[in-house]
Amino acid sequence: GKKVEPKAAGLQKVDAAADSADLNALSELLRSDHEDVAMKAALATAAVCARDTDLQQQLADVGGLPRIVALLDGGFSQRAMLDLTLCLKALTANRMHHPALLTQFVQAGGPKKLVRLASGADSEVAHAALQIVRSLADAKAVRKALVNENVLPPLLRCLRPTMPAAAVEPAAAAIAVLTRHESECCSALLSAQGTPSLVQLLGRGADSLAAHSAASSIACLATDESVGVEAQKRARDAGALEALLPLLDGVLAGNGSQAATAEAACSALAELCRGSSAIASELRTLGALQTMVGLLSAPAAPPAL
Repeated sequence: GKKVEPKAAGLQKVDAAADSADLNALSELLRSDHEDVAMKAALATAAVCARDTDLQQQLADVGGLPRIVALLDGGFSQRAMLDLTLCLKALTANRMHHPALLTQFVQAGGPKKLVRLASGADSEVAHAALQIVRSLADAKAVRKALVNENVLPPLLRCLRPTMPAAAVEPAAAAIAVLTRHESECCSALLSAQGTPSLVQLLGRGADSLAAHSAASSIACLATDESVGVEAQKRARDAGALEALLPLLDGVLAGNGSQAATAEAACSALAELCRGSSAIASELRTLGALQTMVGLLSAPAAPPAL
């Protein structure tokens, strides 16, 4: 029985609030009964605040971010869901990682909704959600919440050979961060039979960010106290040694990204053979010793070599 404001009037209010950077007014307009008004208010909020830490603090003070998160349950159109996801990316997954906004994002159930979006059928929304997951994995509080919401299975599904780079690269990078900082993710990855998926990413070559992330993940798995020995065995059985050796040639490429991948491959190889004469012997049989000695003379040889 409440009186609904005409949509045109709401849209005009959004324009006025955006022009004056009135975040309190924009936050109120996020409650609009009209999808177009709420969406325009969300987009305006992201545009106003995305690169300004002072305005981000103001947004936290008026509680605008939880209202944007709540809109994800509004039953909006696919286009609106993509826009909302991009708004969240601008406000939470930027390089600044404003602590108050991250806290509100977690309290509003953002990680759970993010995992749901990353698992959804709409590829554009899923890819944007994966990019947010990758960025927020660097923030400890949000990373813990993502782990609690079981973020690993949808990330592993993105590693399938048929998946596009837009999904594979952020998913692989997020897994690398999770295995580096969260031991339980190492155990969960082995339980989910994720090692072969990581190894097949190495075949994408030294130019691939996914290959770099996969090499880093394999190194972290091999050093984890709880699963390290088993991880070594599974990686070897999946062909990690044969897949890592070609990546070392990136040392000679004179290309920064290839050299970084080569360094990650060095670390993975070192951890795979550490404490295992069997793996060291297999590496020698594969010609690794000659390859490494040859590369040591390269000007750009990474310290890990």
